[in-house]
Amino acid sequence: MSSDRFHIRPAAVADIAALRRLKDELLALENSGHVGNAAEMDWRRDGFGPSAHFTCVVAEQDKAVIGIAIYSLRRFPGWNGIAAFLHDLYVEPSFRRQGVARALVARVAADCLTCGVSFIELDVHAKNSARLFYARLGFEQVTDCATYVAPARALGALVESREMV
Repeated sequence: MSSDRFHIRPAAVADIAALRRLKDELLALENSGHVGNAAEMDWRRDGFGPSAHFTCVVAEQDKAVIGIAIYSLRRFPGWNGIAAFLHDLYVEPSFRRQGVARALVARVAADCLTCGVSFIELDVHAKNSARLFYARLGFEQVTDCATYVAPARALGALVESREMV
């Protein structure tokens, strides 16, 4: 996928520095910079190794990465099908409102349809204006669901509580 201004392609190992930079910018916007602790070797192993856990696509202009989309495929017990989870979508501020994010999501959608994905899922903060963007692309809010996260400290406390039988 491409336009006169940019093109979309699968990320390569050589893009790891750019992926990390844009991911860090996204985490900073979400006040979550403290969780961005993956080193280059982690990105290499988890995104590009023989047992990759996620897939990255990038938007590139003049050989510079200006946007990223990171997703993974997943299956659910008792369900015959594949779903995708869009973990991250980020475009550098100076390149927004130029169709870059739309093109990134379209590439993810194309890749997912090729794999037989039934739907793409994502989480968006209630106050994030990107919710309108996703709705324009056809994403629907699932109002009956809520996201819960148990951080490592809570997991440790649960294990230490010795309530396991």
